[in-house]
Amino acid sequence: MKPSKALGLFLLILFSYLYFFYLWSNANVNSHLNLAYAIVDQHTLSIDAYHLNTIDKAFHKGHFYSDKAVGASLLATPFYAAIRAVGPPALAGGGKLDFFTAYLITFLVIGIPSAIFGSFFYRFLEEMVPVEYDRMTITIGYALGTMAYPFSIAFFSHQLAAILLFSSFMMLYLVRRGRLRLMHVGVAGTLAGYGVITEYPATIAALVLGLYILPGAGGRKRLAIFVAGAVPWIVLAATYNTVVFGSPLSQGYASLAGAEEFIEEMGKGLMGITYPRLDVLYNTTFSTYRGLFYFSPFLILTPLGLYVLYRRRDLRIEFWMILFLVLIYPLYNSAYAFWHGGASPGPRHLTIILPFMALACGLAVPRQRILASLMVAVSVLFTTLVVATNPTPPTWLPHPLLQLSVMNFLSGNVTGNWGTLFGLDGASGLIPLGAVWVLGIALLYRRSQAGRASVTASDSDRPRIRPA
Repeated sequence: MKPSKALGLFLLILFSYLYFFYLWSNANVNSHLNLAYAIVDQHTLSIDAYHLNTIDKAFHKGHFYSDKAVGASLLATPFYAAIRAVGPPALAGGGKLDFFTAYLITFLVIGIPSAIFGSFFYRFLEEMVPVEYDRMTITIGYALGTMAYPFSIAFFSHQLAAILLFSSFMMLYLVRRGRLRLMHVGVAGTLAGYGVITEYPATIAALVLGLYILPGAGGRKRLAIFVAGAVPWIVLAATYNTVVFGSPLSQGYASLAGAEEFIEEMGKGLMGITYPRLDVLYNTTFSTYRGLFYFSPFLILTPLGLYVLYRRRDLRIEFWMILFLVLIYPLYNSAYAFWHGGASPGPRHLTIILPFMALACGLAVPRQRILASLMVAVSVLFTTLVVATNPTPPTWLPHPLLQLSVMNFLSGNVTGNWGTLFGLDGASGLIPLGAVWVLGIALLYRRSQAGRASVTASDSDRPRIRPA
């Protein structure tokens, strides 16, 4: 493994996440950032000074609060404090929020960690995917051809939770194989615990990871250490809920104060969760509305990758874990009132399983290398069109990719970016990004071509390590 490849991927992904400015006033984004602004500028947990910019809010005992899990906001707070040490407050004159402050916080809290994660993801793939070409293809597909891209340039919590949980998995995988020490189980627990307080549905993945480390000698000890690593963050969130909403088990969705439709739907079942629906499963997988496989077609290789994973006896536990996650999250999402994710490039509540799906796809690439490469290219094209025009399309468009992204791009109506900032008009603002991509990808793939053809599909099935 040449570190230069991982570094090159990191820089390519980092530049891509840095390039665009998210200029929309989004209720979800504002709700997260409002809390960080309030802590630093108002020295309070209430968002009274900011609440008019969002319908994603709670009201309790005379004050407005963010209704979101607290993790992303708390992580943003020290970065905003540092920005405030040298700059003006986010809430400028006239009650308008400064978009550049939000851009900078997003890049620091989500963009940079996501780019670092892309580099580590690429290196981790070496455990299961022997060919460098295939690892780079899947890493680029995940980082630039899925919802990971738009959610790395806008301050939603889903991408942050996804990289925390998968990073936890990577550590546990290496611990199970004796490549990391027992102390790293505690670090993995810390990552998973913070993922839970960043996005509550991450609890499912965290519980699965706890079960994942149980098999084998010392399983109970590993589980205890994992839980010990997670507990401080759970206690922190419970303390926040107690201070703000009066109970450690209460949270913002129990005291909603936004749009009536939102309050009504969230009042059904358990916080808006009722029963799985087949029509929603279709709409979140293959439909042109919010279809995961429509916007990121390379992910359709997941079943083939799972088959390859199953055939690897040394990876049988990982197979069952990933299979469960890629089944349970779509089922959970199909039972949720706001399964579409609102103003979103796709079913955002499925963001957390995207790294696991991409890992499975990585095992499928050697069997369908040309097809996989084409599908990744199409995925990157579709995702870039979304990011370059409007990363959070409204709910009322049945075909957002065609009706919004393509039409806006053809008319030269693109979102703010560093190209337009330096005077390039419309779609020409993407020329610098395209140039960096062409040069960067050419350099990354140059040394991978030679050894690519010599590795057959059967090589990808050959165990590289002994089972734990």
